[in-house]
Amino acid sequence: MARCPNSATLQIRTGRLDESVRGLTDLFVALMNEGVGGKSAADVARASGDMGGSVGFAGGSDTMSAGISALSEFAGPAIALLADQVRRPNLPESELPRLKQDALRAWQSACRARRPRRIWRLPTPLRSAPLWAAGCPR
Repeated sequence: MARCPNSATLQIRTGRLDESVRGLTDLFVALMNEGVGGKSAADVARASGDMGGSVGFAGGSDTMSAGISALSEFAGPAIALLADQVRRPNLPESELPRLKQDALRAWQSACRARRPRRIWRLPTPLRSAPLWAAGCPR
């Protein structure tokens, strides 16, 4: 039997553009990747790796997706694992502080990478406003 990689993706039409709170999609996706049905993320990764593939969630501007890849001989168990992950995610509340901190660090790093070196003159309404109030470092 040929060992061909196969993949399946479930897309949900919602994403960052639909957020009422910035960063919520990314935080939700991170929580969804934390395991399923009482199994840890490491257990899920090991199970998908044993099938010759991987499983995970991703968030975009207008979609969220859940996907899995596996060798063709494991197509049935791979789809079952993906379905289980979508229907019974762990969503561990205990991981929320760590995931929030990871998201904040990533956001601050992105701010540093694109911040201007010097602001010479600001428009009048912005002169009194705190420029980095949302946590972006100076």
